[in-house]
Formats: sequence, C-alpha cells, structure tokens
Amino acid sequence: MGEHEAFFEMVKAWTESDYRTQEIKAEVIVDMLLSEFIEEIVACGLDEDVRNIRLIAKEFPLKPFRGKEKEYRHASIDYVLGNTGNHHLYLVELKTTNSSFAAFQLLNMLQACDKGITAFLQFFEDIIRAKCQNRKTASGLHTKKYLHTLRRMNENLGFGKPVEAFRYGQVSGAYSRDNDRAKNDQKAAVLAVTEALKKAFPPAPSEEKRKEQMNIIYLSLQPINDDEREKAHRELDRYFKKNKIDFDWKEMERWEKNYLKPPIVLKEYLRQEDTRVAERIMDKAPWTAAGRRGQWEKTKEILRQLLPGEEEWFIPSGKECP
Repeated sequence: MGEHEAFFEMVKAWTESDYRTQEIKAEVIVDMLLSEFIEEIVACGLDEDVRNIRLIAKEFPLKPFRGKEKEYRHASIDYVLGNTGNHHLYLVELKTTNSSFAAFQLLNMLQACDKGITAFLQFFEDIIRAKCQNRKTASGLHTKKYLHTLRRMNENLGFGKPVEAFRYGQVSGAYSRDNDRAKNDQKAAVLAVTEALKKAFPPAPSEEKRKEQMNIIYLSLQPINDDEREKAHRELDRYFKKNKIDFDWKEMERWEKNYLKPPIVLKEYLRQEDTRVAERIMDKAPWTAAGRRGQWEKTKEILRQLLPGEEEWFIPSGKECP
C-alpha cells in the first residue's frame, strides 16, 4: 500500500469512527468532506449551470425570528451560495440525519427569505462593522474569523478588492494613532468587500421577483422523513402559545411554498456508478477536472460508509452492511 493510500485509509477509518462517537458533531465531519464540491452538488440538485454557482460563505449569520434592530445575536446557516447569472441566493442547511427540520432554524431561514436579499446581506455587513468599530472586539479572534470569511469571499467571487488591511496583527486593543489608522483601513476594506457583494447580488426590480430571489435547500445524507416539517410546526405552535405570540400560520404556509426547494439527498449521488457531480466538475473547470474527479470518487467512498443507520453499526467485523 502506497503512502497516500495508507493516509486515505487512515482518514476513512477515523471519519467513520468519529461520525459514530458521542459529543463529536457529525455535521462538521461531513461538511469538511463536502465543502470542496458544494457548488457542483447544489448545481446538480437545482439543475443549474455550475459555472454560475458560487460558494459565498459558510456559517453565514442569520437574524433570529423577530430579532431586534441593532441587536447582533444571531443564528447561522451552514452554506450560502449564489447564482451569478440570475442573482439568486441559496441558504443550504446540512443535515446528517433524516430528522432534519429544526423548528426555529427553519423559521429563521423563512423569515430571512421573506425580508429579502438586501436585509440579509446588510445584517452580515452590520455585524462585521460593529465588531471592527468596537475597540474591545476589533482585535479579537471572532473578528479575525469574520475577516477571514470576507477575505475568502473576495477570492471566491473574484471581487479583486485590496484586503491588505485584513492582516490580523495590524489592529490591537490599545490606543495609538497608528492603531486608529489601521482600524480605519480595516473598516474601509470591510466596506469594499461587502459593497461588492451587494452589487453582485442586487435586489430584483419588482416585489414579485424579489420574493423569488432567495431559497432554502436542505442537504441531507438520507431522505428526510415526510412528517418532520409537521413536527417542527407543532414545536413552534407550542412555543407561540406558551409565550402568547400571535403568529399567522397562513403566512408560514406561504413562506414554505415560496422559499423551500426540494431537499438534495446525497445518497442519490454517492452510488459508485453515478456521474452527475463528476460531470459538473468537468463543466466547471476542465483543466483541473481529472484531479478533482479523483478526489470526488475518494470522497464518495468515505461518505458511503456513513450511510448505514445506527441499527447497523454493530454488525460483526467482516460482514458487509446489507
């Protein structure tokens, strides 16, 4: 066995073990494997031209249901992808079980879609600008992570904005003229990238078209149970009644009809003979396709071993899962 193959087998074995180990987040494991191919997978699920699909960011901040203005506590969405052709945004939520409709996460995403693309992107900008303007948080690790996200966004979307001001050692918590200048440079770089993002995904010209501009996609290993959304509804209903919140369920139905896309089920793409993602890899960048298609086949091999349900985890060694 070659050195690279031995490394792959080690990663494969630990991935399967950690996926089944208590307190280890399975979604983090699957996300690490999928991120390289998320654009191609979403393009397959939507049947759209992969050359227009771009990963904007991971763990994108999401305003909580009925969150207050100027309040930056937030939930987050696993992936935000955009179509640079029609300026649509896709909120993609990764789930590793078939019980995939977390009630409040669904509500947060539906609210974000209904408020529209401008408010969604502005909330992201407001959070980063607030962190950079606060002397206590401007040099903190959390701010640096947001700046890293902006830097990746600048690269992924080809904005070409100067981001030298994102250098992490440049801003400190202490007061000095040089530090104030560095903070101003940092805020200018943040504004340059966030403004470029808003220009790349502007609001549609009409209210009707704006309601079509954002969608929610659940990305799951296995098919999602049909009754999961109803269970989420019941959980929300109990919460609203307990807290005496007046909520219009007809509006919820309208939101789901308008914004929820059919889920993308990874199991359908992991069969050895399935070539749909590999074809999108070729369409996106033929000059790198050979290497990335090989990587996708190895990724499929790892992900396939995560498909058996927990009732099959204890099959004696040497027997194949049915």
